[in-house]
Amino acid sequence: MKYIKKILIANDIKSVIEKEESFFNRKNIRIFNSSSNEEAFSIHKTEKVDLIITHLDTP
Repeated sequence: MKYIKKILIANDIKSVIEKEESFFNRKNIRIFNSSSNEEAFSIHKTEKVDLIITHLDTP
């Protein structure tokens, strides 16, 4: 059985999905989306995702 990679895309990074559609459409990848940091943390706690893609704001 092949291991499915889990990716969490947090904080409105839809453009990443649209630009890299071929990468994210692979059969062995499961995508999770969140609209806030709290939601992203909650998803990660339950799903133990392999990769988190987020936008970092720096002042």
